[in-house]
Amino acid sequence: MEKIKIMGIFAHPDDEFAMAGTIVKAISLGIEISLVCATKGEAGKIRNEKQKLLKTMSISQIREEEYLASCNKLGVSRSFNLGLEDGNSKNWNEKKVISDIINVIEKECPTHIFSFDMNGVNGHPDHKALAHICQKACLINGIELIQITRFPETYVKKKLWWLPRNVKKSLMNRICTKDEMVSAVFKLNKEELLKKLSILEVYRSQFPDERNRYFKQHKVIIRIAARYESYYANDNKPIEILRRLGWNFVD
Repeated sequence: MEKIKIMGIFAHPDDEFAMAGTIVKAISLGIEISLVCATKGEAGKIRNEKQKLLKTMSISQIREEEYLASCNKLGVSRSFNLGLEDGNSKNWNEKKVISDIINVIEKECPTHIFSFDMNGVNGHPDHKALAHICQKACLINGIELIQITRFPETYVKKKLWWLPRNVKKSLMNRICTKDEMVSAVFKLNKEELLKKLSILEVYRSQFPDERNRYFKQHKVIIRIAARYESYYANDNKPIEILRRLGWNFVD
């Protein structure tokens, strides 16, 4: 097996869900994983019974606790936090953040770095800012950045043939990108999917329903989308390495 070390770099606690299947796959193959979280998620809101914890804990403490529980559930033992202000990426000191990321990269020596695409997948300003910073840090270190991106239009159109046209169009506008902006789509097996969905329950403070129960993993569309993870890389070599190691990339 080729020596592989993977690092995921994200803006907020729970962002790691976007590549959780890849993390599960890597750990099952004995590959080292480390995660870097830029903020502690203090700009988020506590949306369920965990609000009572605010009497003794801050939002950042609650979310950091959830993040560490997520890492533990996924099997990630090495994680780092950059201490940036959540929701204020326009005022991040880019040079310092790049330097901090480079320091972590030099410490961990990853061969593959994953982060958001240049649009931050969903357009979140913190996601976009971190994506551009990661790209610069990777260029300095000569490491290819594998970007987590939306799903390819053609593939999704085929998978969702059963949806009414107007519903499908609305959904695709939210989750799709042009085919040429996707290098590979990883399809999780049942075990990987269940492990990925299980970490959603860890983040109950962020996504409860009106009865304070996490519901997203029970929605059909969420379960379908969670089975796939979409990636883009300028150089296809790092993805081909993962393919040879056992990642099930669909055609």
